[in-house]
Amino acid sequence: MSENENTAQLYRALSEINQAIVRMDEEASLFPLICRIAVEHGGMALAWVGRQVGDQPDIAIVADYGLNEYLRGIKISTSPDIPEGNGPTGTCWRENRSVITNELEKNPFFTPWVARAASHGLRASVVLPITRGGEIYAVFSVYSTEHDAFDGVTVGLLDEVASDVSFALDNFDRRAQLERSRQELVAKEKHFRAYFENTPVGMTAIDIGGSWIEMNQQFLDIIGYSREEINHLNWVDLTYPEDREED
Repeated sequence: MSENENTAQLYRALSEINQAIVRMDEEASLFPLICRIAVEHGGMALAWVGRQVGDQPDIAIVADYGLNEYLRGIKISTSPDIPEGNGPTGTCWRENRSVITNELEKNPFFTPWVARAASHGLRASVVLPITRGGEIYAVFSVYSTEHDAFDGVTVGLLDEVASDVSFALDNFDRRAQLERSRQELVAKEKHFRAYFENTPVGMTAIDIGGSWIEMNQQFLDIIGYSREEINHLNWVDLTYPEDREED
């Protein structure tokens, strides 16, 4: 495949991902989607997303597509104290930056996985950070069977994919926060409504012109009007003449 064809494929993949993100309403589908599109539409051999779960340094693979036999039993860490934590993924995680390896077998930090990659024909990779709330949240790893597959244009397009995913995650959080705020508001409204309706004190609310906004039954009992009757009156009508402010 020519460089132009490869770039065109990646543009199509980016377009597919952007369109899907706009339509997506659940977070669980996001990572599998970008892995599948990177392979099916972007011409990559393997794509996976991994995360550090809790306080453990190991990277857990949460979604993958393509030559996923490569990932079976693999150990990848974020700890700088072991070889498995100093590869492209660990570096990406700790430094929150993209890590490009265009010849896997020549990267000394890739040594723990060289034989495994060679057995599956994987020759180049790029690992990109996915953030959430400004902090590293996951890594997006993409592999090719060709050396030097990840030039500036290709990495730029994949970086845009990672940025779009980060935006989508932040958007999920914003929507979740809005929903929590809505539920809290509903709960407060129910609490207020229960107090307003059940208090033994007459309570009412009026607007600046003296028209009724709402009133409780105790208020109606005190003044001796029904809700239908009081809707034809305003606060001034119920106020003693001597208590009304003079113009």
